This record gives sequence, structure tokens and C-alpha cells, in this order.
Amino acid sequence: MVIGAINMTSKFSLFVAELRRRKAYFFSVVFVLGCGGPEVPADLPQVVEWRFDQPQPDWRPAKPISEEYEGVRPVRIDDALRLPLTSATRIDGPNPAGEIYVHLPDWNLDDWSLVEIRARTRGPIQAIGLDFNYTETDPGSGGPFYSEGDATRVTSDGKVYTYRLELNWEYMDRGRWEGPWTELGIWVIGSDDVETAALDILSIRIIPKELDFRRRW
Repeated sequence: MVIGAINMTSKFSLFVAELRRRKAYFFSVVFVLGCGGPEVPADLPQVVEWRFDQPQPDWRPAKPISEEYEGVRPVRIDDALRLPLTSATRIDGPNPAGEIYVHLPDWNLDDWSLVEIRARTRGPIQAIGLDFNYTETDPGSGGPFYSEGDATRVTSDGKVYTYRLELNWEYMDRGRWEGPWTELGIWVIGSDDVETAALDILSIRIIPKELDFRRRW
């Protein structure tokens, strides 16, 4: 089952805007090719995927800004990377929470569309979401990242679901950082009335805009 982002109205509006832009791009490409112009670039971004049924050492825990909180300690199991939450693990606030991140090769965020996370729960998990560009100093965002991203609720029944999160989330504040997209963070938050819970992440995929547009049609 695929679960999308929370704000469906904004998602539809963004898709319509993207469709209009793609139509304009398509006709411009046809015109250029018909006039003997340059070919369409072949080095477009491809899907990037991490599968956690094998070691993925590039993914590491994020260190909380506050020294009062503990970071999550990921545990690799047979088919997933488990993020165990306890009463001591926090990011910012009263709920058990944790975050992992990976370094990226200085990508242009505008080239990418979605992050797909296949995961299952062990105990009650409330939500999962994205952060951008890691820092160990306080950037004023409440956590060790310069910008917050899209988020969605999690279904806590122990089954595997695919959560699709938008990279062009309209509420994201990119004013705190300039330049390339250097890190992707994935956070998970549990319920404040449960001492222990965990999220098992089976895979993470980053989908480029070109491929996502073709797939939707």
C-alpha cells in the first residue's frame, strides 16, 4: 500500500503546475530538434535506492541539538534498518523520536521529486518525515538540519507500507541554506504515552522529476 503526503490539495496544485511546465518543455524540445538543434541531454538523474537487507553504512544517526536528548541507535536486522525509540530518544519535544541521514553528492534539489520509504512498525509510531542539509550547530529549526520537509502519518499495524514524500513541499523554508542539496534526513516520531516502539525501514528511494512525471502518465 502506498501512503502519500498529508496535504492532498497542495499536491494536486503542484502537479498541475508541473504539467503545464512539462507541456511547454515538450513543445520547445520538438521545435529545437526539428530545426536541427542540440539533442536532449542523456545524463538526466536516475532513481537512487538504498535497500536495508544489506549493510548501508552511509546512513548514520543524527545527533540531537540538545545535550539532554539521546540520538536513535539504528540496529540492522535481516531485512531492514530498525530505529528503536525509547523515553530517552528525542529530537525536539516530549515524544520519543529519532533521525538518520545520508550525505549526498551536492545534488540540485530542483531535479528531484519524491522520496519513497518502505517501512513497518513495531509499536505505535505517529509520523515520518524529511529534513535537509545536516549541521551539528543549531540552525534555528528545532533540530540538526537547516530545513524541514514533507511528512506523513504512519500506519502502526506491523505491515509494510510505502510512504511517498514530496521534495517540492510548498512550506519548506530554504532561506536557511544556499547551494546544493548535501544531506537527506529521515525522522520518525512515536507516541508520548508509550515507552518503546520502533520503525523498520526496508528501503529508501529518491525519484527524479523526469521519471516521476513519465510514471504518472
